[in-house]
Amino acid sequence: EASRTMWRVLFDVALHPWGAFEDGEHFLKHVHNRLDAGYSPGINNWHEQTFMFCHGVNSIYSGWRTNAFIYAPVYSALVLEASGVPTEDQQEMIDTAGLIVNNIPTDMTYYARSWSIIGILTLNGDVAKAGTNAVRATANPTASPTAYPTDMPSSDPTTSPTDSPSDH
Repeated sequence: EASRTMWRVLFDVALHPWGAFEDGEHFLKHVHNRLDAGYSPGINNWHEQTFMFCHGVNSIYSGWRTNAFIYAPVYSALVLEASGVPTEDQQEMIDTAGLIVNNIPTDMTYYARSWSIIGILTLNGDVAKAGTNAVRATANPTASPTAYPTDMPSSDPTTSPTDSPSDH
């Protein structure tokens, strides 16, 4: 649940950037700081203990880096601008996360595969684009056509049922 919460906060910011950005940034800044501090370019990318020793955190699932249903939503949090993290460093982490999330083994479970795909859509910017389109559609809704209302029936409704072809 914790990893999906991070993605959900990010998704709210994508759909409601003016109303949710500050709360989202406040919520995710601790995640950003941990991802930044635990990152090292190369083969291991993020240290297994990246999220340990946080206030209120006593243990982390040891396989968080190998389970897409955990790492995809966590890495997706990187697409929100991280205050205190240089833009170039954040982009490098996004690129690395994209490579990890885009690696979908054939034996991956449906649930993990789904989160990988959601992570890909988030990290490549498609969720943000969808959010922009949703905001645009909400700001300019399509009006209902009312210029030509349906005409009233010209005769009263029939009170008897229609004969079926087998009745003839």
